[in-house]
Parts: sequence; structure tokens; C-alpha cells
Amino acid sequence: MKHVSILLLHHVNLAGMENARQGFLEANVFLEQQGQSPMFDVEIVGQDRKVSIDRGLYTIEADRLLNEVQKTDMILIPPVQKDLTSEALKKNQGFFPWIKDKRDKGAQVASLCLGAFILGCTGLLNGKSCVTHWRAAPDFKKLFPEINMVPDKILTDEDGIYTGGGAFSSANLILYLIEKQVGKEAAIYCSKIFQIDRGRNSQSPFIIFTGQKDH
Repeated sequence: MKHVSILLLHHVNLAGMENARQGFLEANVFLEQQGQSPMFDVEIVGQDRKVSIDRGLYTIEADRLLNEVQKTDMILIPPVQKDLTSEALKKNQGFFPWIKDKRDKGAQVASLCLGAFILGCTGLLNGKSCVTHWRAAPDFKKLFPEINMVPDKILTDEDGIYTGGGAFSSANLILYLIEKQVGKEAAIYCSKIFQIDRGRNSQSPFIIFTGQKDH
């Protein structure tokens, strides 16, 4: 059984977090249908037991706190909300050393969409390629000049550290991780359940050209 820690970030994008959770749970359903044991123990892990988002409209409760997780196999960093990215970096600083510590102990780490900003703050992406939402790519480059931003890609994979594209393109990274961990048949099954096109490898068709305004 592989332990998957989905981070309960302050200012988390609920849809991005829930898409990741449902994806790995559906991979377990596939395995059970094949007469096999489920592979993923999926938990929401937080600095705080409860986090309120969207002006208190939703309250999310963590399964475990950071100090209660001794070992994890995979860390998923969900997106934060676009208009609150700077505030999210301040409020989520407690995650940075925890992510790095668990990575040093062998955990794989994956960021989804604007979760790349959280991952960038750990230093684990330095010298590596990264993708996030194309709209946030210029801000990311300014904040993390030592990271190679490739905004046209849909995902990156370097030595157990993964980043996924913007918005619902992050679902392609979830399928990619399921294929690596479980197999191609599981990924195809999940793509059909969630109606995600596995053939995509670029965000380019969705990028809105705005021209260079900061020269």
C-alpha cells in the first residue's frame, strides 16, 4: 500500500485537490475490480486540522496533521487560488520544510497547476523544468529564476518530482502517475471514467497571446 499525502493548503483550490483525490481512489476501484488489493492509501494532510476557503463557504478537515505523518510515498501539492497566490505562500510556509524532509526520505512529489509555487519555495525544483498555468508563468519566472519554466508542456517528470499544467490539465498528470504506479490499463480506465483525453501533451492550444508588456 502506497501512502499518498494530499496537502490541505490555505487558499487551496478545492476542485484541483478533489480531482487528485478522486483519481487515486478510482485507481483503487479498478484494482478491486481486477480482484487485486487497492494500492493507494489517500489522506488529506494539513498544518491545521481544518481550513476554510472561499470566504468560509467550504471547510475542509485534514485526516492527519504534518507531525502525524512519519512516512509517505507521494506528496500531491494541489493548486492555490490565483488571486491569493502571494498570501498562500506566506500562510503555507510550514509545508516547505516538511515537503523537503519527506522528499529526502524518498517520497515522490507532484504539484498541480499553481501548486508549483508551493513546490518552488522548497528549492526542490531548482535546476529542473516546471510547468504551471500559462497565465501564471511570467510571475513564476520572476519569483523563481533558477527554475526552467516550460509553459507549453502539460507535465514534467524529473527524478521523482512532477509538475502538472494549469487548471484541469493537471488531471493528465494524475493519469500519468497512475500509469507509472499501477499500469496503462488503470490509466485508460480512469481516463474513461473521468472523460479525460490521455493523448494531450501540450497546453499551447489554450494559451491566450497577450504580447510582452514588461520590456
